[in-house]
Amino acid sequence: MERRLDAQPSILHELVWGDAGAGHITEVFFAMCRTVSPPKGGEIKVAQQLHDRMMRETRWRNHLAHGDLQPASQMPGPVSHIVRIRAMEENPRKFISLTTPEIDERTDALIALGNLLAEFSALSFHTWPYHDEPNIRVGDIFVIREKQVARAGPRVTDYPNPPQRGYVVLQAFAASPRSK
Repeated sequence: MERRLDAQPSILHELVWGDAGAGHITEVFFAMCRTVSPPKGGEIKVAQQLHDRMMRETRWRNHLAHGDLQPASQMPGPVSHIVRIRAMEENPRKFISLTTPEIDERTDALIALGNLLAEFSALSFHTWPYHDEPNIRVGDIFVIREKQVARAGPRVTDYPNPPQRGYVVLQAFAASPRSK
């Protein structure tokens, strides 16, 4: 399969990834990061925490994607609801209540996580802005502070403008031998 992907990359890559679930893609992403840049010391905790946060967000995303949103404007009171049906659970109907500020807070947290993952990816794969410095590591930028991943490593001041999500994904794809 790998030889065919090299020969005809565009459509075959799309076929390989087209039906992959978000959880599977998360697992593959972190496995690729570990393979390219094996974590050392505190980097292991940084990677694990980012992985765990991403998996929680994936479950949340699945509620939104596969549930029915009932906006507060259609409900009595100021609370929106997501109704999710899970056939294999003892109580298949699940109601998740959300206020508008909670939705905003979750959205802001997801954007912040996306930006952390963009920089984590750039460090792991040595793409922009880290492509010219092969010795920089995840632990040079990220540490665990107060049980959270923080951009507070010993070399963070060397890189005051971290990459943002979206741009890094395009850079990683462009650097891939399969994209050429």
